[in-house]
Amino acid sequence: MSFFDIYNIPFKDLEQGRIHKFEFDVNNDFFENFEYSEYKEGQVKVLVELTINPDNLVLEFYLSGKIKVVCDVCLGEFFHPIDYHTTLYVKFGDYNTQWFDYDQEIVINRAESNINIAKHIYDFINLALPIKKVHPLDQNGRPTCDPVMLEKLDELKPGHHEEKEQDIDPRWEQLKKLLN
Repeated sequence: MSFFDIYNIPFKDLEQGRIHKFEFDVNNDFFENFEYSEYKEGQVKVLVELTINPDNLVLEFYLSGKIKVVCDVCLGEFFHPIDYHTTLYVKFGDYNTQWFDYDQEIVINRAESNINIAKHIYDFINLALPIKKVHPLDQNGRPTCDPVMLEKLDELKPGHHEEKEQDIDPRWEQLKKLLN
């Protein structure tokens, strides 16, 4: 039995035309079981509303929770909130392979009796997070990033340092006079 078997939704014996609700808890174990996952910590509640039609399935996903991410500015970790809704359409086909995956539509074999949604939950969590992850602002509108790192970044900005007057070799001074 695989860890991801708990994310199977058996649909074969469910009544058509009704909305069937399934709830899943995504936690640290979920992310650890995805090889090369960028995220290792988080708590996300997933509600899936399944509607069974004669020729397809419609899965409405509602995700809410938080994921620990790395700030792209200061490299500090923080929990980013997630509140995401999307729809996945499942069509039935007579293919030899188990399933085909398109944008928000998948095709599965008619002989299938359940669908595993673990990969889709993982993908939707990634889509729910912004491309640039930055600490939230405080009540006064200031960044909550690591102040030491922000200070260091400010020091390294181009043009931040004024050229220090150093003792110049007198030979160079004479050459500079020729330019004028």
